[in-house]
Amino acid sequence: NKTIDEYKLSQKQAFSLWTLPLNSTQISYATFISLTKLMIVKEKEEEDKINPSSEQQIIRDIGETLYISIKNNIDNLRFEKLTNEHLFEMVSELFILFEYFNVINKVEKNKEDEESDKFDIYEFSREFLKDSKNILDTVIKYTPPFFEPMVVPPLEWKSVDDGGYLRGDDVSTKYNLLIQKTKTKMDRKRVLAQKESVSKDFLKAINILQATKWKINKKVLRVVSKSIPEEIKEVKKRIKEKRKEYKYRFNQIDEEVEKLLNQKNSIDANYKGKIETIKEILIDKEEIKQKQKELKKKKKKELNDINTKIAKLLKEKKSILKDLKGKQNKLKVQEKILEIAQKYKDFEEIYFTWQVDFRGRIYPVQALLNPQGEDLAKALLEFSDKKPLGEDGLFWLKVHGANCYGVDKVSFEDRIKWVDINEEKIKNIVSSSKPFEEEFLQNADDKYRFLAFCYEYDEYLKNPDDFKSSIPVAIDGSNNGFQHIATLLRDIEGAKKVNVLPTDSDKPEDIYNEVAKELKGILEKVDENDLLPNKLEEEITKEDREYAKKALEDIKLLLTGKKDEQSYIDRKFVKKGVMTDSYGAGTSTKADQIKEFIEDELNIEDKLQSNQSKFLFFLAKQLDKAIDKVAPSSQKYKSWINKVAEVISKQKKPITWHTPFIGFEVTQVEYKTKEDRIFTTFGGKENSIKIKSYIDEIDPKKQKQGLPPNFIHSLDATHLYLTILSSYEEGIDAFATVHDSFATHACNVSTLSKKLKEEFKKLAKYDVLDNFQKEIAKKYDLEIVDELSKDKDKKAKQIIDVKNLYIDKDFDIDLIDEAKYFFA
Repeated sequence: NKTIDEYKLSQKQAFSLWTLPLNSTQISYATFISLTKLMIVKEKEEEDKINPSSEQQIIRDIGETLYISIKNNIDNLRFEKLTNEHLFEMVSELFILFEYFNVINKVEKNKEDEESDKFDIYEFSREFLKDSKNILDTVIKYTPPFFEPMVVPPLEWKSVDDGGYLRGDDVSTKYNLLIQKTKTKMDRKRVLAQKESVSKDFLKAINILQATKWKINKKVLRVVSKSIPEEIKEVKKRIKEKRKEYKYRFNQIDEEVEKLLNQKNSIDANYKGKIETIKEILIDKEEIKQKQKELKKKKKKELNDINTKIAKLLKEKKSILKDLKGKQNKLKVQEKILEIAQKYKDFEEIYFTWQVDFRGRIYPVQALLNPQGEDLAKALLEFSDKKPLGEDGLFWLKVHGANCYGVDKVSFEDRIKWVDINEEKIKNIVSSSKPFEEEFLQNADDKYRFLAFCYEYDEYLKNPDDFKSSIPVAIDGSNNGFQHIATLLRDIEGAKKVNVLPTDSDKPEDIYNEVAKELKGILEKVDENDLLPNKLEEEITKEDREYAKKALEDIKLLLTGKKDEQSYIDRKFVKKGVMTDSYGAGTSTKADQIKEFIEDELNIEDKLQSNQSKFLFFLAKQLDKAIDKVAPSSQKYKSWINKVAEVISKQKKPITWHTPFIGFEVTQVEYKTKEDRIFTTFGGKENSIKIKSYIDEIDPKKQKQGLPPNFIHSLDATHLYLTILSSYEEGIDAFATVHDSFATHACNVSTLSKKLKEEFKKLAKYDVLDNFQKEIAKKYDLEIVDELSKDKDKKAKQIIDVKNLYIDKDFDIDLIDEAKYFFA
């Protein structure tokens, strides 16, 4: 009669099932077993005070009762006589079954392996696997391993833990969904402490969003339900052919890797032998230490050389199937999206439940098929209500079609013309039995959403007078992070480059092109001396000069390397670095992004002659310079807010602030983590994974790195809430949003666009950074000064007045109304 609550057993692993993107009962079953396996592998730490044998006995006691109960009621399960509440309780506690009597066998380990003594490893008995399959299949059938759309409106959020999913009175409160995602018990405690004080406007905005009525776009579903299985079949065939084609090379690589691994073992054994010899022939301890140090250094270099060779071979092996494997994985996810869409296609209304993160950014709880999902998911969803186009709905519908195709860097007028010119091609896609074989559709940036547009636009052409639209028509911000920062620091030129302020151009400004041009200009002026280290002439080595010479050749390759002699340095080259710069990305992060782009998009890494890590870091530094030249406010903002984070972090406290107008409480707290390694055995294979867990100690470095992006994210979330609330007052009742992208019915886009500007202006006039620093100064007992004190103790409690950083005093906020492409 003992309950799980009495034993206070962890439910963490079982609940992780609710977020897994699984594709079939078979995979669900396998993953279920694998996850559950983690619960019975116990690391034997000296400080561990839990008695493993007593813990196992507790689990067996509960497991026996639960196992017998479910087994006896298996027929009831199959006939759906149990309620959803019972199934919900069952799936969250099922892991106990796997630890029940005679379920597991302890694995015999290699006694010579020093690591093996730190763990007990178990595998499941055949008897249990055979007996448990019926139970698992039944539970998986009725309780999917992740949340799916609702077919009735979600409960309105009345507080932080009261809303979202429907639930019966007999379901324990431990299953309640919180409005805010949490990582630790302390986070959860903080959220629950806001039950009475949570912002009513914040709750209202989320309730408006989750009241949006959706349905499945059956036209898109019908087409993709045929095309995606065909693609999966074709990719499998090509992978099989490629494996066959490269079979000899695969075997060759495996043999070479094995030889290199043997060399490593030989080097290690040789090193140990030499150490023993040294100890025998030498007496002086210092001399022994010195010889050991020399040998160790030599060993390390030899091992590093071998590791580099192994890594290169494995990379070659992986790259042969990389593109196909990537496509296969993407198709598997799309297959699951289709499965969910098929399940809900006949419902006239479906709904999504929404949660926020600690910054207030909003996310749907449902996985895969949701308004923030991948392109296919977005294309499969349309608003349940159809609405007439009204005065300018057709204009925005056409703009949306051009945007989906990738024609979004030109004026609105040119986008409209593009749709008109390609009207026949759009009709051909609609009339085709295999639209994805049409070359016109294949060239679209977002082929799924463009297909949805084609069907919608074709319906309009057939009956323009009575046509009603239901697809979400989206308008996006132009690098929203920079839009906020340029406005916060009153940077007129920066604001123009991200379309916050009007320009003389008849098309949207493109900050990525601006940065690419600036970076090219910087690189064209680089000479060999710029690539040499900052040393005295006599200290510069031959290696330094060799690197500089090769790096200069690499720069020439990037500047003129394409067949048509156009530079590789274009908007795509810089885009990721520019996008993430406003959210705090440093030089090292940008170097990694450039490396990834060179490998995945350009595929020229083998042509680079210089030390790649050194050269990539140099490129990232030049990218930083280019960004600072184009948008100087970004560097000013990051430098200032980093100092604020540094001062607060030294107090070892969370960083807390409230967002303007909405009053959402943001708490940034970055804890240090520890790592445990878990070994699992499934299907005859032993696997090892690292599990990170948080410890109750703040990490100052992460706190500092986190504040620049998190503050901007909290601001774009605020802009979103304000826009939803004011748009709702104007009669808009259907929204789709992905942070800085907003969608509604075509007839309401003009109103939405107007409200986006109004609420952005409202934030700008509030003087966000000044109010933020005042709140922070009061909470953490800091002094706002024009110049930092030279006294170390005083300086530790001071922050520079942000108003000293404002760039243009004549920044006219009201001109935002005239910015044609602010969200476009």
